[in-house]
Amino acid sequence: MDLPTACANQPLNRATDGRWGLGYGLGLLAGGDLLAYHEGANRGWRAGLALLPDRRAGIVVLANGDGGGVAIDAVVQRWVALATPRGRPSRATITEQRATR
Repeated sequence: MDLPTACANQPLNRATDGRWGLGYGLGLLAGGDLLAYHEGANRGWRAGLALLPDRRAGIVVLANGDGGGVAIDAVVQRWVALATPRGRPSRATITEQRATR
């Protein structure tokens, strides 16, 4: 049996209505740092992962509730500003990276 057929015969994940993603959004911050970012969401929770591979630094932020994305974005923005002292990225820089995924 091929993989698409095998997947088609499986019940949908109730938490995500069968939608899911795999991978990272990649981009350069204003100061030149590479940013890898991924968000996750199911009903009732949100998650964000941000990595600065060249600095060997990363953060994971979890939130209970469907509206947790705003809080996660604020925490990640602050962390990036603290972790990249040579330049503070603008909110638009990270938002652009998310939009290109």
